[in-house]
Amino acid sequence: HGAPRILAGITLAALAAASIACSALYGAREWPGSARVHSLLAIVAMSVLMVLTGLMPTVVAALVVIVAVGIAEAPALLGRSIALTKDLPATQWPVGFSLLYSAGGVGYTIGSVLAGGLVERFDAGTGFVAIGAVCAVAISLIAVLDRPARTTSETFDRTIHEPGEDLMLQACVNGDRSPDAHAH
Repeated sequence: HGAPRILAGITLAALAAASIACSALYGAREWPGSARVHSLLAIVAMSVLMVLTGLMPTVVAALVVIVAVGIAEAPALLGRSIALTKDLPATQWPVGFSLLYSAGGVGYTIGSVLAGGLVERFDAGTGFVAIGAVCAVAISLIAVLDRPARTTSETFDRTIHEPGEDLMLQACVNGDRSPDAHAH
């Protein structure tokens, strides 16, 4: 929109401040529904706000909407982290969080490359609208593909019905690969 470059830094700072404030609010109480649903709804809000940013007629209006993106960003990220801790046993959290943050980094990279190319070829508004549209496609994929994982203990509880049944599985879950060690 032909705004001074200093506004980019001010806007990012405001987005970050809004995200920090919303993180504190989100974490301060229990919210109805699951963290997974909170995250998905926040991502939808972020996508809509990105498109709206690109459609704003003035720089000031666009900056206000970008700050609202920061508000939606907090439950999007926190909801995903909370869902991960509920879906995985604590021993798998390091790998889970590494994959979660790596996927986020890939997403930010792809978004930056696309937005940069669009801004160079067209304008910032087109970049925001396109990124919002790409996010809508990603949200659709997330909604279809995202299913809570079953933990090993849930699978074990559903598989073993009586003591002594399937000794090999019991031995593997208990860390002993020899079923003879558990036979009496």
